[in-house]
Amino acid sequence: MAATPLIGSSDKAEAARLVGEGVQIQAAVQAFRAQEDRYPGIGAGLDQAAINDLLARKYLTNMPAGIYNAEGSVQNWQIDYTHGIARATLGSTENVKAMNICRAARKQLSLAGEPQRCDGSGSPGGIIPDKEPCCIMPVAEAGIG
Repeated sequence: MAATPLIGSSDKAEAARLVGEGVQIQAAVQAFRAQEDRYPGIGAGLDQAAINDLLARKYLTNMPAGIYNAEGSVQNWQIDYTHGIARATLGSTENVKAMNICRAARKQLSLAGEPQRCDGSGSPGGIIPDKEPCCIMPVAEAGIG
């Protein structure tokens, strides 16, 4: 079994932002659903329009910053209705920095173990718990390869 790489302070800071923005988006989606009787955006698939809908209707006051991926470009948040999560693609299961950020985010929330898979495999009932700050996926699924 390979040792887990050490998590640096920049990864911890990025993880803190990830956790905060994720909580903000989740609360906005829940409020939108309760008030509008529908989900933001198109309510299906991987939906960037959902964030824009939350902004336009003032459920979010500003665009969450997103995450810098391995290539150094910002990946804005999207609602992934297929998997029931909000996500900004950090990287893939093969990306050490992305995995370290996700590990640090999970540690900040006192969650044990490795990051969950975005498709829910390995999770009870195949559902990612709401408290999960991030998830991992293969390069092909992440849409970054």
